[in-house]
Amino acid sequence: MRRFTTPLHLIIGALVLAVTVSACDLTKMNENPNASTSPDVDALMANAMRDFSNFYYDDEFTMRGSNLLAQYTTQNFYPTESTYAAFPRPWDEIYYPLNDLKTVIELNREDPTISASPDNYIAVSQISQSFMFHVLTDYYGDVPFNEALAGQENFAPAYTPQSEIYPSLLDSLDTAIGNIDASAPGPGGDVIFGGDMEKWERFANSLKLRIAMRMESQNGASGVLDTQSVYDNAMQSNDDNAYFQFTTSAEHRSDIYENRFVAGRDDFDASDRFVNALQQYSTTDPRAEVYFQTDINGGYTGFPYGLQQPAAQDLYSSNLPSETFSRPGDRFSADAAEGLWMNYDETLFIKAEAIDKGYISGNRDAVFEDAIRASIARWDLDPNSAQADAYIAEVMSDVSNNGFDQVLGEQKWIAFYFQGVQGWSTWRRLDFEGWILPPTGGNQGAYATAGESGVPLRYDYPQSEFSLNGDNVTEAATSQFGGTQSETPIGRIWWDTNPPPSEVNVPN
Repeated sequence: MRRFTTPLHLIIGALVLAVTVSACDLTKMNENPNASTSPDVDALMANAMRDFSNFYYDDEFTMRGSNLLAQYTTQNFYPTESTYAAFPRPWDEIYYPLNDLKTVIELNREDPTISASPDNYIAVSQISQSFMFHVLTDYYGDVPFNEALAGQENFAPAYTPQSEIYPSLLDSLDTAIGNIDASAPGPGGDVIFGGDMEKWERFANSLKLRIAMRMESQNGASGVLDTQSVYDNAMQSNDDNAYFQFTTSAEHRSDIYENRFVAGRDDFDASDRFVNALQQYSTTDPRAEVYFQTDINGGYTGFPYGLQQPAAQDLYSSNLPSETFSRPGDRFSADAAEGLWMNYDETLFIKAEAIDKGYISGNRDAVFEDAIRASIARWDLDPNSAQADAYIAEVMSDVSNNGFDQVLGEQKWIAFYFQGVQGWSTWRRLDFEGWILPPTGGNQGAYATAGESGVPLRYDYPQSEFSLNGDNVTEAATSQFGGTQSETPIGRIWWDTNPPPSEVNVPN
């Protein structure tokens, strides 16, 4: 599997530059007449990619947010977010890197000599922006998009409907792919693929497939799912996986590592529901040995998801110092962890579903099996081991017994481990049953006060938007949910066309 080490000098330069450039007039950024007046587009790009990855794979928004929504992990002592009493709402954490990338695009358009290959700088920035906006709208639904990133020209941008954002993202990706110049060097500030433009093109096509499949219930194939060339030019192996490589240095290591080993906190165990999903057959999922630390007996035991605080603390305290419950695997809390953006197996899962829906021809079951094996191999496990063969045989038997959509949902959810937003979104779209359920101890806080007893289907808008952009956020809440009082975590966003399984107890 490809291993790409992040060039630290780029990130260090980016962090320094961020203080200089952010929110200022770029034409006046240097008062020293002897200093260079050319902004460092490589530093800006590296800064944007690192900042987004720090949000997308961190202690707050991942461990206390999206991983809990996907129920991969659970809090074992202070279960505030596990019971949905509160959860952190990303907003600026996504818009800041989007702004940096906008600046990279503008600078390369205004001065083609600012970089060795302005077309490739623009293309990489456009692809990255499409990915980030896609994540943002999947949290909330409608968000500022068409009028976003205008800086001082517009402090109160209107919200764009998700039904318009999603097709626009496909258009942006097509434009970016068209901008790629494979004969020219890639950006020096690319800390995802190290300037490999072929990998950026493959990532862009795989992202097109994800976006098109996510809105398939609303827009059909979107001219993407039924186009074989998109699959042919998408990710082709695990060598194409997109991720940010954190490092072992104190400045650039994973925030999850910082929380676990530097701050010394022990707040999260693997969720019993997710552990049980990997052990639902007579053969344990091979990925379990990477996904989880073993318990005191050498097996895998999850902590009950979403206990109320007294019960959680009693259970945790009564099992010290023994390792009764499995923590997330070492690979996910390492200092030099991989901040995941997208893996190859997802392209195969989408292809299998597209075959199932009749958009393209092919052997659905063979592609589906290949997707599971690709996910196993992604974690440096043998995808053709006897255990993998036995496990996949049971998965395919499950397809026969419980239907393709149910098992597809389970397998994509399993493959998306520590990509919490994607695992949660897979459940919201496919509505697979049996695993993602209300907290064991019931919902807490304002969520329970509202009489809701299910699992969040979106994030409600941050309070800062009601303070700073009140008219527009109110209009967005009204157009989607009927008003601000109904703008709650159980409102379904545009592409989420079906209510969740009845076991979740969310009103339709």
